[in-house]
Amino acid sequence: MVKDGKVRLSDLIGAAIHLSEIAAHEITEVKLTGVETTKVKGQTDEGVDEPVTLADARSNSVFVNGLRQLFPGIDILSEETEPEVKEIRISTVNDVELEHDPWLDLKDLLVTVDPLDATKEFTENLLHFVTTMVCVVHKGKPIAGIINEPFAKDEAAIWGISLDEESAGRSINTVDELGQVSVESFNDLHGLQASLEGAEAAFEKVMISRSHTGPGANVVSEFLPGKKPEFAGGSGYKALSVIRGQADAYVHVTKIKSWDVCAADALVHAAGGMFTNLKGERLVYVKDDPMISGGLVATGDVPAHGWYLEKLAPVQMPPSDGHKKK
Repeated sequence: MVKDGKVRLSDLIGAAIHLSEIAAHEITEVKLTGVETTKVKGQTDEGVDEPVTLADARSNSVFVNGLRQLFPGIDILSEETEPEVKEIRISTVNDVELEHDPWLDLKDLLVTVDPLDATKEFTENLLHFVTTMVCVVHKGKPIAGIINEPFAKDEAAIWGISLDEESAGRSINTVDELGQVSVESFNDLHGLQASLEGAEAAFEKVMISRSHTGPGANVVSEFLPGKKPEFAGGSGYKALSVIRGQADAYVHVTKIKSWDVCAADALVHAAGGMFTNLKGERLVYVKDDPMISGGLVATGDVPAHGWYLEKLAPVQMPPSDGHKKK
């Protein structure tokens, strides 16, 4: 699937969707058989144990080995350690049709993988929080996200793209009625089910991490009038809650890693929302420095995002310490 040093975006997305289905089977099988073999790999800055399980390892092996089989030489940034090399049985790659389907230079691509988001919740049987996340990054920009919910019945992977002119490889400019040319992004989202959440209840909710909270709850009460913190596990779950209209925003005020948010970032933008740091800057994803230290704000629309950035402007985030993936 690599031709003359280039990869087609639809092939990457189709492969990620299929691999997420294989990984979901591995994750659910570990839970059903009760052989999780949970270990603690470290602690968060807030002093919370960070577990890793057999499900994390099996899912990671599927994604990393599968991507390397299909796209030799591709750069991958995964949360988990390098898996043992093994062949992944790939029956087919999902057929994905895109209106803008560029061939991208392999050297400009990075794929981030969170093979099991919300591991802590997985060990606590809070399975609705669990997702797998894959993100296609082009020159530091998240252009495609694939999120799968292994324990959600009868739901396919949610995937979307957010391309600018450079990533699309062609002009996607528009001309308004005054003849002014504007450069727009091309966004497209698939697989999302409609929410039954009441609009008023959702408007009050701000999604906050239940295990990496830090000062998050206090930030909501102090800086966001009329909002209430909704504690949840997994960045993927929290971002999907915003996209589905089940919450007004997702706010994070402690450090977080690229693989935790890259796919969420791509999907929020694919849905027409905004995903930035607390200064309103788009996040940049690079392999050699996965730490994100500027906080996060994700919203479903642009006007709401502006309100959150204004209200959260006084919040002080610690400077980046240049942590690297070990």
